[in-house]
Formats: sequence, C-alpha cells, structure tokens
Amino acid sequence: MNKNNGIYINSTGQELRIAVIESGKLVEINVERIDDKKVVGDIYKGVVTQVSSGLNAAFVDIGLEKAAFLPLTEMISKYADFEKNVDSGKLKLESGQEIFIQITKSPLGKKGPRATSFISIPGRYLVLMPGRKFIGISKKIKDRNEKKRLKKIGNKLQNEKFGLILRTESKFRTEMEIAEDLKDLKSSWKEMEKAAKNHSAPYLLHKEEEPVIKIIRDLFNSTIDEVVTDSKEIYRKILSYLKTRSGSKQLKDKITYHREEIPLFEYYGIEDEIAKLFSPYVELSSGAYIIIEETEALISIDVNSGKSPSNLSPEDMAYNTNIAAAREIARQLRLRNTGGLIVIDFIDMQQYDHKKAVKAELDRQLAKDKASYITSPISDFGLLEMTRKRTGPSILKSLQRKCPYCQSSGFLFAEHFITSSLQRWLRSISNKIQNKSIQIRCSKELANFISYHLDGFFHKLSRTDNLSIEVVEDSTMYGDDLKIWSINDNQEISNWEGGVLPVKD
Repeated sequence: MNKNNGIYINSTGQELRIAVIESGKLVEINVERIDDKKVVGDIYKGVVTQVSSGLNAAFVDIGLEKAAFLPLTEMISKYADFEKNVDSGKLKLESGQEIFIQITKSPLGKKGPRATSFISIPGRYLVLMPGRKFIGISKKIKDRNEKKRLKKIGNKLQNEKFGLILRTESKFRTEMEIAEDLKDLKSSWKEMEKAAKNHSAPYLLHKEEEPVIKIIRDLFNSTIDEVVTDSKEIYRKILSYLKTRSGSKQLKDKITYHREEIPLFEYYGIEDEIAKLFSPYVELSSGAYIIIEETEALISIDVNSGKSPSNLSPEDMAYNTNIAAAREIARQLRLRNTGGLIVIDFIDMQQYDHKKAVKAELDRQLAKDKASYITSPISDFGLLEMTRKRTGPSILKSLQRKCPYCQSSGFLFAEHFITSSLQRWLRSISNKIQNKSIQIRCSKELANFISYHLDGFFHKLSRTDNLSIEVVEDSTMYGDDLKIWSINDNQEISNWEGGVLPVKD
C-alpha cells in the first residue's frame, strides 16, 4: 500500500471504482455502475401533483417514473407557514404549482426520490444557497481566528439573494480565491434561472457532477500527493475540469495516467484491501481483532483482545486495545460506508479516564469522515452507542445481493461485481493465456448475464490476444459459483473465491 495520500480511479468501462488513501491506509472506496442513473444532488423545476395535509408533504412531478416526496420540514417559508417549530406548519402549495427542488435521497423500491426546496450548489470553497440569508462555517474548521476571518469574508460576499457555507477547503484561502469560487457558483445559478424561464416543468435544471469530478472537487487539495487513473478518458476529463475551476490549476501536475502492466488496484495493494471487506473480522496489529456484523436493526461491533500482549495489567491491556480498536472502527465505518445505529462493545475498563479517552479517540478519528455522526459515552457495560448518517448503500450492499436459494438469509456476490471482476482478471492475465481457448462455467442465470454484458469485451480479446472465450451453462453450479477452464490444458485455471479470481498454479 502506498504511504502517501492519494486518490486512485479504476474503470472497466462498465464499473467505476474510486479509492482514497490517507497516510498509507485505504479509508474510502466508491463503486459506481456506469449505467446507474444517479439523481441525488440534481436540481429540477417540478410541478406539484398532490398536497397531503396528513403527511405534511407534497408530491412533485420531476419527469421521473415516480414523483418526488417533499416533506414540510424541507420547505422554505415561501411554501409553508411555520408555527412553533419546523415540524408543524401549514402548507402553502397547491396542485399544479411549479417549484424548484433538489433531490436528497434516491428512489428506493416503491418509493420515489426524497427532495428539498433548500437548494444548495457546492463549489470548491463554498456552498451557495439561493434564497437564504445565512453564513455558515464548516464544523471541521476548529481554529477560532480562522473561523472569524472566514465569517468576515462570508459577510462581505453575501447579499440578500443567497446564503453561503464556507467549506473545509476554504481554510487559509484568500478572499480573492473564495470570491472567484462564488463567481462560478453564481454563474451556474443564473444559468439555471435562465433555463427555468425557457422551459416548462418538469425540467432538469442542474445535473450533479459525476462521481469522479465530485471526488476531485471535494477531496483533491494540497494534502493529496497524487491522483492516478487507468482510464485515458478520465485522465483527460480531470485535467479539463481543473482548467475551469478557480485555484485548481496548480494541482494538474499531480494527475498521472497508470501505464504499468500490473493493474492499478493491484499495483497499490487496494485489491487485497477490498477483498478483506467481505469478512466481518478485522485484525489489529497487536493481535486483537474486531467483528463487524450488520443486521436489519443495527450494526454491532465487538472488540476482542485476541493475542494481545499478556505482560500488561488487564486494565492497561483493555485500554490499549480499545484505543487501537477505536481508530480502526472509525476507518472501517468510513471504508464500508456503514450508516444507521451502531453499537460498539469495547473490552471492559474500570477507570473513568480510560473510558473518556477511548471515546475521545473515536470522536477524533470520526471527525475525518464527511458523514455526520453522534456518539454516546461508554456505559458501565462497556457499550458505546452511535449513529452515522447514511450517505448511500454500504459497500457490501453495493457488491452483494440476497441469496434466492435460502429465503434471502444469506448473500451472494452481485452479478455486476462478478462480471467487472472477471473483466479485470482477464485483462491482467490475457498476456499469459494468449492463443488459448478457455471456458467460463457457471449457472444459466449468471451465464446469460456475463454473455450479455461482456460479449463485446470477449470479441476484443479475441482480436488482440487471439483468445477464444466461451461461456458455458453448468447445471451443477448455482448462484455466484464460477470456474474458468483451459481447453488447451484441460484443467481449471481459476474459480470465484471470496470475491476474487486467483490464478491456480
């Protein structure tokens, strides 16, 4: 694993994976299907189709399959008269009324997307909030003098038409740099207003940046040592984006295109780290370990001493293990994108100062995460309860599916994850199996999925490496079982094991 801070972007054409490394450790992995239609962050001019006083909400047609759900708590005063608090008020919306809304949550099952009328447009240093009189400073900026300086800049730049949030990246930035970012954001908002005047609802006014650009916008700064991608298209896209953003041009020298024969994620040790995510066991350097288990109601995390050194007193051993576990738990929650209610069972400690220090260390590590969180003190039973805001499906839910053979009590790897892994594996080994004929053996369902999604890729390998690939249905195989067979050597050369395709000797 690289010891630097870096962003690493792997693309197969069907799947996009973005890894973030901090101080040599993988802390974030985003997996996106290229054909997935993301709507969170999109801004629409919609039309109200239904107002429900019982739900204290409105349904807004934005041109998608299902109407967006707009609750009272997400309505600006223009659309609601509030009484004692934001949860009680009177709706001022009517069916047929046009309204600007922004999507905050993707459609799920039978539910449409969730929306807000509090529009926010993120930039590199600022978030522009049209129609709101508000100046906010990122909670991650702790220095009082710097917060005071930024507040002064914000007040100077703000007017009655919009509010501002100064993001973490605004720290130590000059007024000119921040003003340039504001200029870009105001220009974007004017374009949306212009489009709204020229088009009737429903109409998409603004599309949120694609995942790569969003990561570059939010995370790429002077603390990042390198951004590496194995896609020429993405490489060019990032360079083009940096040219348009104020204060970003000096970062272009840190962008590199991966030319090594070893695949990008293998080269930097990221592939091995991803494979570990499918196990609930996480080992600590001391010999202790934690177990992370996800249920419908909550996430449970158990800290165990394992083979920790026995030359310490039980109290000191528990304290040292819990401190190390707190650091790793914060990393794992961010890495796995785990959200909701989380209960951590630390090793019992008797000293109050030790309990307080472990919680403080957990809070310090969680502060590095962009997702908001709340933690409780460690109880007399050694339990710490916390919540972490959901920012999308967990990494496991993104890469797995419920097993259809055991009444959904177990999980199988998702078909798209298998096909993307297969595609990466064939690329990495194609030079070793040139001029050969191989079979991919699997269930009928998986065979159909692979053939449909990778047929073009197989034809390309046939031309470039004279490699013949046949997908064969095997009635003895189920779920995510998959074997790769060499016809020339009449032997198995790989199979699907724990989310990876190893090469057999």
